Amino acid sequence: VGYIGNLLMETLDRETMRTVIISHPELDFVFWGQYEKGGQLTAFDKPEVFEFIEFLKAQPHVKLRGPVHPDQLSEETEKADLFWVCWKLGASKMWDGSNPLKILEYPSTGKPLVTHYIDAYKGNDLIDMLPDRNSEGYLSLFNKVIQRISEGENPESGRKRIALALDNSYNKQIERISEYVNQYCFTDS
Repeated sequence: VGYIGNLLMETLDRETMRTVIISHPELDFVFWGQYEKGGQLTAFDKPEVFEFIEFLKAQPHVKLRGPVHPDQLSEETEKADLFWVCWKLGASKMWDGSNPLKILEYPSTGKPLVTHYIDAYKGNDLIDMLPDRNSEGYLSLFNKVIQRISEGENPESGRKRIALALDNSYNKQIERISEYVNQYCFTDS
């Protein structure tokens, strides 16, 4: 189970993540990204952040890889069977969980993704997402996806996830914006 991102950021739902990790000692959890203070990214400097990092370090089935080169990251994430995002919605005025960039990184691998509720992906059946902003059902959703993977997931689902990511790449979005601007802003009428 893979997670890519800064573990020191404010928005992580650490209690739910802790519950999932404790509930699944049979799974390996790998975290790529900053987990030590003083790196390139800033830390949410609260005791619970560093208590969570210490919890992760103490778990025999958790590996903290830290920041790695993008080529190495790409190679290592190929080994993951599942990715997860578990954030607190409304953790700050700046964070509503509506459309984190990370969501497009994970489907580009074709692997399943378990996540909190995200407005932008409501009704999307390619992302295993909570149905609303309440995170109480996260462990249950996670368990359901683990069961589906263990039974053998349809390969077509992986291809569809990759297509979703490609259809929402920066280049694709710039094309859409350019078409919109040309269509609506530069007309002779």
